[in-house]
Amino acid sequence: MTPFEEAYLFCDHECALIPGPLGFDEPFYSVAVQEIAEYRAIDVIQTFSALDNVTLVSQGGTQGHSWWEWRWRWEREDRLIEWNFSVIEPEDESSAVYWRGSELNTLCAFADLAWLWNTVQADYPAVWLHDGQDTRMYTPHSFLETFALPALQPALSHQDASIRARAEQELATYRALGLRDT
Repeated sequence: MTPFEEAYLFCDHECALIPGPLGFDEPFYSVAVQEIAEYRAIDVIQTFSALDNVTLVSQGGTQGHSWWEWRWRWEREDRLIEWNFSVIEPEDESSAVYWRGSELNTLCAFADLAWLWNTVQADYPAVWLHDGQDTRMYTPHSFLETFALPALQPALSHQDASIRARAEQELATYRALGLRDT
């Protein structure tokens, strides 16, 4: 990462992508979830494996505990996001297996994480970012507003015009990824 990226864009955040309701009013916490979208595990595996710049790190199986062995890594230059896979165990062998969520380890830019999430959300619209520490669920807007914008704010008002210009470019990227003007 460049010095600018390290100072203003760096996302080192433990979180998860999880299915939930199709929408919610914020702030919203996973303890309040009453319905969860059901996404077939095998379909989500295929989606993850087909994402740009993603490598399958560990191939799991499609039965029993082998679902938990699936792992992927998105990499671009020196930035990465790694994630795993968990399922909701079926009640019986004739039932479908559904994706429960994926824990993420991030060493990337905020926009990288938002891009990955937006790409997954295109196929699975009820997927949200979940903060395991306080159980809050985020929309792309609230994630960028809560984490990315405060980190970028010093650059937006920096005395160096080139830093301000780069910050404005990043702000435009955040808007394209879901940040709304408030």
